[in-house]
Amino acid sequence: MNFFGIDIGTNSIKVVQLAKDGANYKLVAFGLIPAPPKGFISESNVDVEILAEAIKKLLKDTKINTPNVAVALSETQVYTRVISTPPLSEEELSSAINGRQSNIFRYR
Repeated sequence: MNFFGIDIGTNSIKVVQLAKDGANYKLVAFGLIPAPPKGFISESNVDVEILAEAIKKLLKDTKINTPNVAVALSETQVYTRVISTPPLSEEELSSAINGRQSNIFRYR
């Protein structure tokens, strides 16, 4: 399965697509554009749409040819939290993460 990577930062948006070529990888496509001025710092639908359109144009211009993506976001735009869980099977963990068994999490 082919993937492309996209790094959506506060100053720029970068994309790259690689393809397996035997034991190596070859560069299929890459591109870089300045991020729209308000990008992620705005919650306005208009600004979100401008960001989306910029990304769509970048993908079209670079001829990225797969819908599968790995995304990198600016650290300031990501919320993370460490949680503790009892030992769980993969199915139980998946269910807990999706919030169906929210009582399984204990906050420190």
